[in-house]
Amino acid sequence: AAFGALALPRSVARIADAAGVETGGVAGSVRVQALALLALAVIRVWLGDDSPDLAATMKELDVRLAQAETWARRLPYRPPPIGATPSAAPAAAAAALRPADDPPAG
Repeated sequence: AAFGALALPRSVARIADAAGVETGGVAGSVRVQALALLALAVIRVWLGDDSPDLAATMKELDVRLAQAETWARRLPYRPPPIGATPSAAPAAAAAALRPADDPPAG
């Protein structure tokens, strides 16, 4: 349990970094901890969700993401430095999830 408690925030921070979410500084640390708590809340429901469509899990995820969005609006936003190159990870993830017969947006 202790290992998981240490590994989850690190994993969440890596995923957030890849998605272009600021994880540095105090506000970034708060974001990572909040996302880790969101993941724990959803995992708790998922473990008990035996339905084929995972309806309870999806509902919990929707509720928690809405809460996270509300809280995120309250944190200060610091844009990336001028000249910083955005991460290619979000575009790569979107391309990987796009159906093969769906042309790229643009």
